[in-house]
Order: sequence, then C-alpha cells, then structure tokens
Amino acid sequence: MLKIIRDCWAKNQDKLREAIAKLPDDEIDELNYEKLVIMAFGNIFESGTTELNLTDIHVIDDGEYQGTFIFLIPFDLYQPCCDDYLMTYVDYGSCSGCDTLQAIQAELSCYGEHRETVNNDLFKVCLDILRNTIKPYNFGWRHDDDFEQIETED
Repeated sequence: MLKIIRDCWAKNQDKLREAIAKLPDDEIDELNYEKLVIMAFGNIFESGTTELNLTDIHVIDDGEYQGTFIFLIPFDLYQPCCDDYLMTYVDYGSCSGCDTLQAIQAELSCYGEHRETVNNDLFKVCLDILRNTIKPYNFGWRHDDDFEQIETED
C-alpha cells in the first residue's frame, strides 16, 4: 500500500463506508470495477497538492472471460507525465463463483443477504483496490516519500 493511501484511509474510510451505504440496491446491481475504483479513490484519496482526474481513467483489459483490469489514474494536470499516474488492478472472473463483484451482486439479488453484509463486502473490495495501488516511476528526482510502498497489517 502507498503511504499516502494508508494515511488517507485512516482519515476517510468512514466517508467511503457511508457512500457505499447510500447506494440504492439497483445501483449496486449496475456496479462494475471501474465504478468501484472511482468510488474508492473519490472518497479516500486527498494529497493536499494535486487531485486525481477520475474522469480520465485508462482501463487495460487483455482478458476475456476472466483476467485482470489494470487502471491508470492520472493526476488532474494539463499534461500528465509518466510519474503523474497511480496504477491499480483487479482480478476478475466470469461468474459469481469466481468473481468477487458478481458474487456480491448475487448475494444481494438472489440470496437476499442483509445489506450490511453486501456493504462490508464492497468496502473490502475497495480496500483491496487501494492496497494494490502503486505510483510508477517514483524514483530518482521524481521520488516522493508520500508515494512510497509500505507494508501494512491486514
């Protein structure tokens, strides 16, 4: 996890939990991983200097029925350089048996799980998205201590 995200998580996780709790059931059914990335970073991340541009996220998906989404999230700058991005990923599957988000959506619609369980599961997915985040090219003269990779306790 990046140091800055750990610090933002400590301050803003309740904001994310509240945003998830406010989602109507039909919006949960329409969620995809990109929307979860936007929700996670939109409610957690604050650098104090540069904001993220959550409308211009680049998604790489070379999978088919299953694979990995790679998300490149630019900082809100006129022309971001190579080190002006955050990157995260989510592994996905083809059905509710092997895909976390589809399983959560099935819990809500098919199995009538309590909404609190669904909210907690979505919260955990957002946490994983944030934990998977790196800042490429954060070395040399571009190095920013706030974006150092750190070990976290689970």
